[in-house]
Amino acid sequence: MFRTLLIPTALAAVSLLSSQLPPEPSSAAVLNPFAGSWSGTFGNGEFTGETTLKISPSGMAKGTAHIESIGYSATIVGIVLSDGHFNLIAINDDTPGGIDITCGDFTISDDHLVTLNWGVAETGCDTPGMWQDLELQ
Repeated sequence: MFRTLLIPTALAAVSLLSSQLPPEPSSAAVLNPFAGSWSGTFGNGEFTGETTLKISPSGMAKGTAHIESIGYSATIVGIVLSDGHFNLIAINDDTPGGIDITCGDFTISDDHLVTLNWGVAETGCDTPGMWQDLELQ
């Protein structure tokens, strides 16, 4: 008799739990509009550098930045949200422990990824004069 009651009770519990789980993601989920492999230039008036940035469909970003005139080379990792806001960490390849945390907003204009604003997190995400212009590869 105990076994007879246990099986229907266990099935009811599994049914209740499965009805509380979140739905599976849809295959028609919206992908990040900034996804792709980008490369181009960036700077602030004092320097100009070259950068590459690969943004996955989920918004994860990875790339490189180089400013030859000041000997700066960095690996970039971070996230770009679907609304264009980004938070990126540039890990200076030449200075142990040297990192810059940048933030701002991207937009796409004429198939170019450009910044609306950009800055270092400590001073704000809207540093005047910072720009970036990357082409989709």
